[in-house]
Amino acid sequence: MLLLSPVPMVRDFGLWSGADLLLATATRLAHTQRLALARVAQVLILVGAILVGADQVGIKITFLAIFAAGAAAIIVGGVALAVGFGARDYIANLIGAHYLRQAFPVGQLIRVAGHEGRILEVTATVIIIETGEGRVTLPGRIYNEQPIAVISRHVEPSDLNCLLSLGIDPMQKRYVMLKSRVHWRAGLGALAKSVVECAGIGVCTSDYSELNFTKVRRPIYPLDLPNR
Repeated sequence: MLLLSPVPMVRDFGLWSGADLLLATATRLAHTQRLALARVAQVLILVGAILVGADQVGIKITFLAIFAAGAAAIIVGGVALAVGFGARDYIANLIGAHYLRQAFPVGQLIRVAGHEGRILEVTATVIIIETGEGRVTLPGRIYNEQPIAVISRHVEPSDLNCLLSLGIDPMQKRYVMLKSRVHWRAGLGALAKSVVECAGIGVCTSDYSELNFTKVRRPIYPLDLPNR
């Protein structure tokens, strides 16, 4: 009974949990290699349990113990390396995803690792982007390994530093063209000697003569300007 009692305990608490740990963390190895390594770990744990049980009933196991200890040392070294490689990738993805969440909001259009699309979600370890070909999942470590280009970020030119930060000094230019209706006047209006407004096509045009109002009492500002 002393010989058999440790075996089910190790089987229940050690054999399968150790194998599951290897399968989950040794991701750099092929699946068949992980299965083989997990099986070897199970056998070593079982042999250790049997040796303990044999020693308890008085069986001399010195040679077997030395042999098992040497084999166990080799296997444990391999397991440690496999787990270490798997944990390294996991930690790199964890840290990279953290900085991705801080640097880019959901919906931002980016180009990274040959893919261009909008960010749908940044999980604990991966980033998911919506591309023209479908959804693409990339590991979080690309933050440190790949250049990430921001395709567009709409910012109104309401301050002189919006241009200076890009290396453009409006004071040194004869002409500056901006796509902005009102906001530009706050920081750049006082610098302009004259302003030429250009009306774009669409419902947000500033040229109200382009729009056909049929149920408006006339005259009314700004459809009818005082000096017209």
